[in-house]
Amino acid sequence: ISFPPEKLQVSSISKTGSIMSLWVQEPSFSNAAGTVNLEGVVLNPGGLAHTSVSLRDAVAAIQIPVVEVHISNIYARELFRQTSLVSGACRGVISGLGTSGYLYAVDYLAQLILDA
Repeated sequence: ISFPPEKLQVSSISKTGSIMSLWVQEPSFSNAAGTVNLEGVVLNPGGLAHTSVSLRDAVAAIQIPVVEVHISNIYARELFRQTSLVSGACRGVISGLGTSGYLYAVDYLAQLILDA
């Protein structure tokens, strides 16, 4: 699926507080085209997937679809890594497909947005 580049914002945020501020308090971003409202989020929560109730609450609080992505197959790892607190608040989960999972998640969200 192809869509205008000004509609795609790619960010790498490593602080949980920054993530929550971005999504819950300011669900938009600014670029050369102006202010764009977030319509979907691709999230790789990393180790926070297994430990962060506050991240799960932030995902549940927003009214836009979130796709959780893990590069590795969390279900093939240690038992404690096989549970994601975040997954239940997400529209979908992609796990174990390497970095291609990001592309699949963006493709899914773009289709979801176009079909709305």
